[in-house]
Amino acid sequence: MDPIVFDKEIAVCCVAASSFPDGVLTAFQTLHGKLDRKEERQHFGISHGQADGGIHYLAAATERNAGEAEALGLDRFTIQKGSYLGLTIQDYLKDLGEIGRTFHQLLQTPDLDPEGYCLEIYAGKDVQCLVKLKTEPIPLPAKLGQPAERALASAGIKTLEDCCQFRETELAKLHGVGPNALTKIKTAIAEHGLHFAL
Repeated sequence: MDPIVFDKEIAVCCVAASSFPDGVLTAFQTLHGKLDRKEERQHFGISHGQADGGIHYLAAATERNAGEAEALGLDRFTIQKGSYLGLTIQDYLKDLGEIGRTFHQLLQTPDLDPEGYCLEIYAGKDVQCLVKLKTEPIPLPAKLGQPAERALASAGIKTLEDCCQFRETELAKLHGVGPNALTKIKTAIAEHGLHFAL
């Protein structure tokens, strides 16, 4: 199994399959019928389990520009950045059942993201099967100062992701969070590709 890290999100245009696995081919055909076939795009399959035991499947391709999915009457999905674990199947058309068996194996991994999904990345005759792993929380920047650390802790803020639940102005109003601490937090948020609440 190969660890893979996506350092940025991938926006995709997609079509939901009416059923799984029977509706998958039709979903890809519908997707391809809406896209400009002259443009080279990466193709994906995205799936996750449902409460009723079924599988929700999306046939997807990279979005060329913001708003393209909506303009074409397609759904939009964002493949999250982060760590994934994967296996590659060569010439997957020889045995389509191999994809299911591969995901069954990958889903036994103990550190799966509970909000994650199964991701297929198609490259010619090969498919890479991936599952998203848990992401370790990003700690607050070091040396914020004791007043800032106490103020953040009293607001329930323990990680950089927690800071992103607030507006920048809300953090600035916390007694003890001065300009230096706020600058360090803003810099760390930007470095990790995060953002404050709007």
